[in-house]
Amino acid sequence: SLRSSCSSSLFSIVYYNARSLLPKMDELAAMVSASRPAVVCIVETWLCDYILNSEICLPDYAIIRLDRNRHGGGVLMYVHSSLDFNVLFRGYSDIELLAVSISINRHYNICLSVAYRPPSSPAHFFDVFFEAICELHTYKYSNVIFVGDF
Repeated sequence: SLRSSCSSSLFSIVYYNARSLLPKMDELAAMVSASRPAVVCIVETWLCDYILNSEICLPDYAIIRLDRNRHGGGVLMYVHSSLDFNVLFRGYSDIELLAVSISINRHYNICLSVAYRPPSSPAHFFDVFFEAICELHTYKYSNVIFVGDF
């Protein structure tokens, strides 16, 4: 089970560039049901505020999302309900970035971030991204993991 996996050294993360999540929910649900990852990180969700969480929910997973609210982009995380987590960033300056802290047990916690950089991003994207990394580094985590489309 996920609970026993998370209490040992196993912790699985799935990363997915959806290029429009809503029409791929059946495919995603089947993959998650088969593999039972601790966290699913998705970029290019192409979601907007009017798409409800109930339309993209997965059983036993909490949803954290940052929608662009115009064509393209967007990032999202599904975190398994057996995990304790806190949202650290839901956006950072003008970049699409989610960051959460996840407690695996009392002595082990991680910081997990997912980011999307559109091809048309200005050159300062990496400066701002580096600022976010530095800010996350001020916290004390057992591991810091970044995934995304940079």
